[in-house]
Amino acid sequence: MIGNRINLAAPMIRQEVGADAPDAPDGGRWVLFTSAVNRYGLSVDPMGMDITAMEGNAPVFFNHRSGDIPIGRLVDIQRTEEAMTAGIEFNNGYADAAPVIQSVKDGFLRAGSVGFYANDAEEDEDTGVIRITKSDLIEYSIVGTPADPTAIKQSVGDVRAAIHEQIKRGQSEPAKQNAAATLPALFKEVLQNDAG
Repeated sequence: MIGNRINLAAPMIRQEVGADAPDAPDGGRWVLFTSAVNRYGLSVDPMGMDITAMEGNAPVFFNHRSGDIPIGRLVDIQRTEEAMTAGIEFNNGYADAAPVIQSVKDGFLRAGSVGFYANDAEEDEDTGVIRITKSDLIEYSIVGTPADPTAIKQSVGDVRAAIHEQIKRGQSEPAKQNAAATLPALFKEVLQNDAG
């Protein structure tokens, strides 16, 4: 795993950005990945991901086709201990990207996946979870089928509705607390403010 390229699809949320927002990228803001454990038993530390080489040149591809011309680029990459987010600026001058861009805007493509090199990791012997502690960002891709079934594009309103649906289904209080511990700050805030 160390030194290998990994494509990780984790909860990817496209945050809707109003057309009147100053300097809003045309692709909106996306949650690239979170520190939550995915179904493969991996967790990636957003603070341990080196983005230096990608600043100003972080390509966005379709389905990790890194040999193609990028369909866009990441802008304004931000991170917390829980998640890495960025805006996507589409390559509107690339005719072959037009169907992908339109599919994102129409809501047919709503998932993403981050490509990175793992440089260091540790395994929790009790849980078997492998936490990638040091890595290098290589690219981001908009994908049709993510490895993580929750890796979909959603608006903040969709996130709130999904949390409320889980609560209505009678999810136990310990399960809600566990979910809150693994979701990014945005979801924690929604759960804390709206679950009561």
